[in-house]
Parts: sequence; structure tokens; C-alpha cells
Amino acid sequence: PLDCNDNNPSINPGAAEVCFDNIDNNCNSLIDEGCIGNVDADGDGFVAGYDCDDTNPSINPAGAESCNLLDDDCDGIVDDSTGVDVFYQDADGDFLGNINAPFTFCVQPANGWASNADDCDDTNASLLGVGTPCDNGSSLDVIDTYQIDCTCQGLLIGCIDPTACNYNPDAMIQDTINPCVMSTYTPGAIVGDDFVDTYSYHNYTYSGNLNGVTLLWTLNSPGIFIPVSNTATTPSVNVYWSEGNAFAPQGLISLLVTDTTSGCNAQFEITFNVEFDTTNTGVEEAMIEKVLAWPNPSNGNFAVVVPETLANGYDVMVYSITGELVHVAGHQTGKIWNAQLNLSSGLYKMKLVGEQEQYLINVVIED
Repeated sequence: PLDCNDNNPSINPGAAEVCFDNIDNNCNSLIDEGCIGNVDADGDGFVAGYDCDDTNPSINPAGAESCNLLDDDCDGIVDDSTGVDVFYQDADGDFLGNINAPFTFCVQPANGWASNADDCDDTNASLLGVGTPCDNGSSLDVIDTYQIDCTCQGLLIGCIDPTACNYNPDAMIQDTINPCVMSTYTPGAIVGDDFVDTYSYHNYTYSGNLNGVTLLWTLNSPGIFIPVSNTATTPSVNVYWSEGNAFAPQGLISLLVTDTTSGCNAQFEITFNVEFDTTNTGVEEAMIEKVLAWPNPSNGNFAVVVPETLANGYDVMVYSITGELVHVAGHQTGKIWNAQLNLSSGLYKMKLVGEQEQYLINVVIED
């Protein structure tokens, strides 16, 4: 006879038939022949060796489980896979369930099941659930307990003083072996004008000791650094203030001082508020919003939309931030003036001067 399953060495014409495995072990085209109980007494398609109740045709391995205190599907569990209540196997009898062994029942079984899934080791009744002590073997934390995901975690040891240069925001217990490192540096202050005219130029200086420190200056929207940049790192900076707006009614200078000599970087943030004198706005400044330059910033080549009142004749004068006249274009006409300025990077004031009116616009030139 031929081997009916040449992929399985235990199945061949000379093999002994194994009862109730639903396999033709000896390749004679019969399954479970000669086995006691190989009879389907209730006619449900399952012989007694597979059917856990061969007197009831509704009970068999393909049966549907229902709440009737019977094992309808012959899986060895009564009234499982029914109802909406989930229970968890409690193999070690500590009244805590195994999250990896959930079953639904009509009612909670009397023994071996729990309504919670808090057991972190269902083979050991002494290893309880969330919040109970454990040991994760780490020397970096203390008071180890089981977490909700059954991992063993402790409270991190470290520096808990937020003013220390080695402050650890995740630490919960102060480290007594490696204490906090405090910087001995005494920060200085920002020195400069705190009440300024709109559209004016000012210098600000850091008064502190510069040995072993780095500086990082930043500004809010009414101000820009000269030369033009988003930040500055020098002890003294030049700032051009325009005017406040709805989003930033005041000027704000921020300086981050980092002490690099403490063994770690201790940082100090210093701020300086600037108020704008809105009572000293001249005619030129009042007209500033009525002139458009595009693009702005530019590389020196840009277009200016000239107000209608100047279209018949005007002069163009460009001033540096320090007031030096750096460009003049006289007797201009037309509604558009095309600028071609060969100037270094920075902020400039441009005046359009007519017979009776003059307009001012700030332009930024970048390389």
C-alpha cells in the first residue's frame, strides 16, 4: 500500500491507528476504526470519542455555548464564550486574574476565575498585582512596584532641585550619593533703554561676568538685531525697535546665560521689557504703513508702490540705522519705484519726499 501522507512519518500503512484523533493513521481509508466508542449514538455527526455527551445531539465540539450550566461545545468549560461579562483565569488562587487568559461567562465561576486582570504572575500566588513590591534589579531607582502593565518599576533617583544644573525633572527621590550640583555663578542684568521712541535704534549690554559663560539673545516681534539676525551671542547688541502691536504691545529682550564651568550647564534666563513712547510719533512715522515695498527683506532689488499724492514727482533718500544718508535718487515720477541698492545687510529707512508730503518705510537688506 502507498503512504497516504508522506509528509508525516507517523502516518503510513504499517502504523497503528490512534483513536479519536480524526486521522487515518494506517492509510486504509478508515478513520479511528476499531476504537471503542466509535459510535455516534445521538446522530449529531460526532462519535462518542469526540462527543462529550453522546446522548444529546445539541452537545458536541461544534455546539453553540449557552447559559444552561452545560458544556455545550465540549471544550471542558461550562458556560464560557457567552454573555457580556469578562473574567480572567486565576490559576494560582490569589484572587487576581491573568490578563492573557480572558473568558466571557454568564456568571463568574466559583473557583479559578477573577473579575480583575491584575495578576502579574499567575503561577505564583506571592507575586501579586499592581502596586505590590517587586525588584527590578536597578540601582538607579527605589521602591519598586508592579505597574499596570506588570512591569516592575521604581521611583527614579536623581537631583530634584529645579535650580540645580543637574536637575532631573523625572526624578522623584533625591540622590544622596550624587547630590545636586549648584552653580556658583551670579548672573548680571541687561543694561539699556527701557522707554524708547517708536522706530528707534538702541544698544543693550549684559553686565555680568563673561568668564566661562555663553550668551544667547532673542527678541520679540517689534525688534530686530542689527546686523539683521534672529539671535545674537555677543555681550552687547544693537536693536532697532519699530512699534508694539496687538500680539506684542511691548518690546521683550531675552538673554539665556549658560555657566559652562559647573561640571554641567547651569542656565539663567534674564528678561528685559521695553515700553514704547507712542506720544512722540511724527508725521513721517504716521505715514509708514501707507507705503509698500516688495519683497522686503530683499537683496537690495525691490519695488516700492508710490502713494498717489507723490506720483507726479518725489525724491528718494535712504538712511542707515545710524542716520547716515547712503543713497539718493532725485526727481522721480511714476507709481512704482524700482530700487537697485548695493548696500550691506541691515535695516534702512527710506524716505519718499514730495513738495508737501513725505513718507517713510523701513526696508531690510540681506545678502
